Amino acid sequence: MEENEIKEEAKKAQKEADKYYEEKKKETKKEEEKEEKKEEDEFSEKSLKDFDKFQISCKSGQWQKFQKFTNTTEYMERRLTQQMEGLKLNEKLILRSIIEKPDLIYQIEKDNFYYNQSQTVYQAMYHLNDYEKGPITLSKENIFNEVIRIDDKFDIHALQEIFDFEDFKVDDFDYYKNTLKKDSIKYKSGNLLEEINKVYFLKGKINIEELKKVRDVIDGDIGEYENTGENNLLTIGEAFSEHEQILDERRKGKHYATGNGYLDKNLVSGFQPGKMTLIFGATSQGKTTFALNLANGQINKSIPGIYISLDMMREEIIDRFASLRLKIPYNEFKTRFDYVPTERIMEEFQNERKSLENNNRYFIFRRTRLSIEGLRKLIRDAKEKAGVDYLVVTIDILDKITDFLEPVKGVNTATVYQSCSGKICDMAAAENVHIVNIYQANRDTDSTHITKKTDIIKKLKPDLINIRNSSALEKDHDNIISIMRPKYYCLRYFPAEEEIISQTDIMYVQIQKQRDGDIRLLKYNFEPEIFKLEKYDKEIHGQNFYEK
Repeated sequence: MEENEIKEEAKKAQKEADKYYEEKKKETKKEEEKEEKKEEDEFSEKSLKDFDKFQISCKSGQWQKFQKFTNTTEYMERRLTQQMEGLKLNEKLILRSIIEKPDLIYQIEKDNFYYNQSQTVYQAMYHLNDYEKGPITLSKENIFNEVIRIDDKFDIHALQEIFDFEDFKVDDFDYYKNTLKKDSIKYKSGNLLEEINKVYFLKGKINIEELKKVRDVIDGDIGEYENTGENNLLTIGEAFSEHEQILDERRKGKHYATGNGYLDKNLVSGFQPGKMTLIFGATSQGKTTFALNLANGQINKSIPGIYISLDMMREEIIDRFASLRLKIPYNEFKTRFDYVPTERIMEEFQNERKSLENNNRYFIFRRTRLSIEGLRKLIRDAKEKAGVDYLVVTIDILDKITDFLEPVKGVNTATVYQSCSGKICDMAAAENVHIVNIYQANRDTDSTHITKKTDIIKKLKPDLINIRNSSALEKDHDNIISIMRPKYYCLRYFPAEEEIISQTDIMYVQIQKQRDGDIRLLKYNFEPEIFKLEKYDKEIHGQNFYEK
């Protein structure tokens, strides 16, 4: 064989050998990839069942492969699917527990549920469980009838699944509830990512208002999450350690002042953040006057706050503030057929305005309609503008918040008030504010028969039972204060007796309830012309006959 032929044969053999080894290499690689995929699948399944234990037991090389897999879309989708199934299961546990024990329905709210079907079933049971008629048996039939009334396309199989569910314990309801709240918040917040993308990545200018809405929802979710209990579980030692700092601050004089020194001495905890105070009284007794005096003191002491009027116009509020601060009779700020405000009043008002120009810690808000969620946004805006974390929020008048005024079919008024009051109470805690609610007492005094002046205090002095829907409001308010002016009733029932006009107008301010103290009666001398209140002293102001 010639030399050239030998070389050609050698090249041909080399090519065949290279091809053979290349194919073997590919086959080996495929086998390795197949084996690796099998391992990854095993890793993923095991991680979903017991992630923490698996992480500890993995060898470093295997762990690197697992980390690579967990960054894939496939893994994230599978993980999310499993978590969503867990959320759906937890909602069934809660609904099944409520069917077993209907009173539990008031421990959770519709918005805590993530799935629409669960929200509908909850809403149906809420309507059926009307305390005015007494709790009823939540049977499949009556729940389904109510569900169909709410949503005529509801799937009966979804309700059947809830009734068929047996693996639940009513005693574990608190655990179900807190778990649901946290998981629901997590997934609802996740849905906001799309909204954030719209705000940031769509062409054109960023929509600040839309961005604020997203921020408010997230802030609300954070507040709810912090209140679910996970961050509040402390050992007794940890609790004492945490409280030591609070006690040290008190020792140094820290106190949440009300704006009135006389009230501060009698209201043990003051206007503590996360709490609520109710000020109530009959018509024309001075509820708003008392609240305005507190607000005026807060302004003078630089206590951050906001006065929310759902009743009086802003013009009326400022007239009263000006009269109180300048000690000029209220009527002198008004135009009448024979009178206009004088130049002196204008000058004093302008000087007062200049003295308040740099006060960025107190706000006045006037609107005829305000919802509970609108209140939350208003509080956050005020805190942001003032640069503070704590506020005193005064609401005049509480039950003019729209949520109190919107009837729910099948739910009585007391239950609506209980729900609304509870939401505002939770808001006070979540937003770190003290909320002062002004509230109208019932009209029992209008029908009370009075024949003697000495009967006025005995028969007309307000009590907790004079609070409309008292049981619904009393439990949420740490402090409850009643207001009464005996002179007003003297003039009303005995108008012919001229001596009444010269009598001192004493405002009775009674602390009917305080969680950290006892019942107290405070007396203020009231000058109605300028809305001024000061501690009553009979040596200075004289003793009235209706007190003898």
